Amino acid sequence: MKQETFFFRLETLAPLHIGCGEDYEPANFVVRRETGELISFDPLEFISGLGREEKDEFSRICGQGTIASLLDILNFMRRHADKAEGRRVQACAGFLEHYDATLQLAGQKEWQLRRELNQFRIERTAFQPLNGRAYIPGSSLKGALRTALLDLRQPPGKIQINPQGRRASGELEKKILDGGSFATDPLRLVKVSDFVAEGEPATEIVYAVNKKKKNSHFDSSAPYQILEVVKPGSIFTGSITILQPEGERGDIPRKTVTMRELEQAMYHFFRRENERENRELDVIGVVGVELPGDKERLPLRIGRHSGAESLTIRGYRHIKIKLDGRNFTHKNHATTIWLAADQKKAEKSASLKPFGWLLATRLSAEEMAALRQKETERREKEKARLKDIARQRKVAERERRERERLAAEAEKKELAEKAAREAREAAELERWELLTEDEQDALIVRGDPLARKFVPEKVKDPIQYVWSKIDTADSEQKKKLARAFKDLWQETGKWKVNKKKKKQFEKVQKVKEILS
Repeated sequence: MKQETFFFRLETLAPLHIGCGEDYEPANFVVRRETGELISFDPLEFISGLGREEKDEFSRICGQGTIASLLDILNFMRRHADKAEGRRVQACAGFLEHYDATLQLAGQKEWQLRRELNQFRIERTAFQPLNGRAYIPGSSLKGALRTALLDLRQPPGKIQINPQGRRASGELEKKILDGGSFATDPLRLVKVSDFVAEGEPATEIVYAVNKKKKNSHFDSSAPYQILEVVKPGSIFTGSITILQPEGERGDIPRKTVTMRELEQAMYHFFRRENERENRELDVIGVVGVELPGDKERLPLRIGRHSGAESLTIRGYRHIKIKLDGRNFTHKNHATTIWLAADQKKAEKSASLKPFGWLLATRLSAEEMAALRQKETERREKEKARLKDIARQRKVAERERRERERLAAEAEKKELAEKAAREAREAAELERWELLTEDEQDALIVRGDPLARKFVPEKVKDPIQYVWSKIDTADSEQKKKLARAFKDLWQETGKWKVNKKKKKQFEKVQKVKEILS
């Protein structure tokens, strides 16, 4: 088959969320209030960055295994948010308040905590597994192209199908596209690549809120959702390849697709849907997305909450509308619309935005090559930057571990010294307590270190304290004390004193008398 590839640049005009089945779980992220960012991190890396005491505390909290302890875990991670490194996503003001309120739910009943924590999950937009960057899957674009092409190719007259039939959609596509099987489906010859970001795509955490299209005293009953979205102004590039059969036999599409036809379908279908939506939004005071007037930049709408009308074609819409309880009806238009908001209960319509609008601009092969070269250079710089960050983290981790090792050694040494000191003091106390009273008094007089340590605290003058006992002591004890005082006074030059120093002279004479 002959094939031709066309390159395109996509620019987001509105918040864009493409589901991927992945969530940011509360236990795997922290929010930094000062920067207004959510940081999604690897729990193992977070734990490895904690100090020994912090790890013990975290382990103790995790060991509780209760719903309430989940709040303790979240608060612990918030206190140590500086240890969390990973993907950073900007968060709207309402989410920051929501996060604060969730972490202050302690004391509520278990079922209330479980309900709040279950609601506090954030659906990620589609991302590339290797680098975590948001991208636009080719399948999302191809679905939008298919809807636009079906709308363009539908014949003037009404096609007779049962709109309530389980296969109504398939029957309609078969009749419009003149297909019936994969082999004869003309869109099987259209290959849409994934569209990757030019630069780092900016994403944000927002709320999706459901609003009625007509002003009402009653709000929609649909609960809010928390979504990661690609912000308006993000750029993605990719390609659409169209195959053209050349002499092939067998089951092949009777009428193939051309790029001109696809561009025509995009321009007419999505521009018409944009105008319709803007009229509806104007009724409830919400500003819609304004499209440029030229035909070089083609409108597209993809992703979650694109609106039922943008996923169906004129004349055949059979949209399910919830009434009350389990009751439903069907209409040719939706009665509510999902909008991006910065609060879970959006009171101000001016802050609401529709989802999913894009502009597609054709690029030449040269322009695409230049963009790819620029992106390659950017990725090399980013790779070098991340490598440098990894090196710095490695150095910081090594230094942290060395500090912990030194601290552990110092603590071990201190504990050993304390144990030795306590053992020594216990031995000295035991030795002191084994001495008789007169032996203790003799040591006090001699100024023995052991005596200084254990002399009663109430004794202000230990020497005078022992001297006061000499008159009441028995003869043997008197002699021991007298010898101790003699030794003390001889050492201190108080043994040979004249009568002028009356008190000391009398003490010396008493000692001499005892020793004689």
